[in-house]
Amino acid sequence: MLKDSFPRVRRVSVLANFGNPSGRAQWELARSGGEALGLSMVLTSINSGDDLDGAFGTIESTAADALHVASDSLFDAARDRVVSFAAAKGLPAVYEHRAFAEAGGLMSYGPNLDRVSARAAWYVDRILKGARPSEIPVEQPTHFELLVNLKTARAMQLEIAPAILLRADEVIE
Repeated sequence: MLKDSFPRVRRVSVLANFGNPSGRAQWELARSGGEALGLSMVLTSINSGDDLDGAFGTIESTAADALHVASDSLFDAARDRVVSFAAAKGLPAVYEHRAFAEAGGLMSYGPNLDRVSARAAWYVDRILKGARPSEIPVEQPTHFELLVNLKTARAMQLEIAPAILLRADEVIE
């Protein structure tokens, strides 16, 4: 999304929580995907919320053109701080959950958490009705949504590529 929206982006800082076992996997996916697009990917990892201010300083020192924030409840809890940091530094940023775009983040792309939660309820219902968990297939999200916050883009004096706006499921004005 960042590369398509901002073709001049060359260096992307990735904020990940290595205190969470999925943090390393998210970094590896972001790194390999970014490098396949010719981007230089720079990791900034933290292990707890206490590391967030230091991470902001590290991100600033990397001279990144953009920011990708990995999915993690730690970042969800600090959503306003993360979004404010990116905006204050003029960093185009993409997040996984729509709540970030709704809170003023530039873009979000990821699974629709309402649908994921509804599906989790279906699993609970099946188990409560006697199904054995080992017999229920594991599913992955099938619906992903792209939100673009044009209000934020204007405030940051960024122009979002028309192709991205056309692909967006929702544009926040």
